[in-house]
Amino acid sequence: MASISLSGDGFIENIYHFLWTKDTMFSSGPYVLLPDTVVYWFESPTFWYFTSKSGVIKWKSWKNVNNQNIEISFNKNVSKSGIVAVYYYNIIGEKKSESE
Repeated sequence: MASISLSGDGFIENIYHFLWTKDTMFSSGPYVLLPDTVVYWFESPTFWYFTSKSGVIKWKSWKNVNNQNIEISFNKNVSKSGIVAVYYYNIIGEKKSESE
């Protein structure tokens, strides 16, 4: 079994793929309410996961995963706070100093 390091900021982008993957025994995934979540690779939107109205985790087709569609979707039904998204990122390959 491969081990996953949880050091760093704790962000593991593959968790969304694991949640989406169907349980082969029951033909369904876990019940998790996942807000629209876009995973970027190399500064480009690559995967867009969400929970459907029926409670199933799905992902949007790659042809629909683009900045224009993301902006349109995230600006629908904006809450009173005005917050439409949260951005988390990993800095890959950056060396930290010994004093940190």
